[in-house]
Amino acid sequence: MSPPSSGVGGSPYSTGKRTFKDKLQQAVQEATDQEHQALREAQLLDKKTLSITMLIEGRPKGFVDFFNLTHGRLGNASTSGREEAELPQESLLLLKSNLGKADAAMAQGNTEEVCSVYKYLAKYFTELGRLPYAEFFLKQAVYVSLSAKWVAGELEAHHALGLIYEQMQV
Repeated sequence: MSPPSSGVGGSPYSTGKRTFKDKLQQAVQEATDQEHQALREAQLLDKKTLSITMLIEGRPKGFVDFFNLTHGRLGNASTSGREEAELPQESLLLLKSNLGKADAAMAQGNTEEVCSVYKYLAKYFTELGRLPYAEFFLKQAVYVSLSAKWVAGELEAHHALGLIYEQMQV
């Protein structure tokens, strides 16, 4: 007589107890879940740290923009109700650095530099496929250009914004 075959489900040895394989799979899944949670918490801590650093550096406008962008508060209709994935760490660092540059240029009254930084960030986020972020920065460039009565900058920002809206199919 041949020994009973071992297998999951219809095994004559199954008594309702979990097998080692099942326990191992569950342990691996729990470890993976814990790792993902730790990564989310670390990223949140990084966002907080970067935000606070911007305040300490005396960049309040940069802080507000960074906070709103990293906490899903873009404040426009095109992003409301949609959950975006977290930004990668390198994007957070690039965002902080460039918002600091824009804030410093704004304090010096250098409209062209501010708009240049905003257009760079818009291009970066367009390449990442984060069109609402690109829209945000181009709207900022339009506002800064309008405020400074810089027509060439306003036209360029409006043109780029139109291209983003076309991609967004708005």
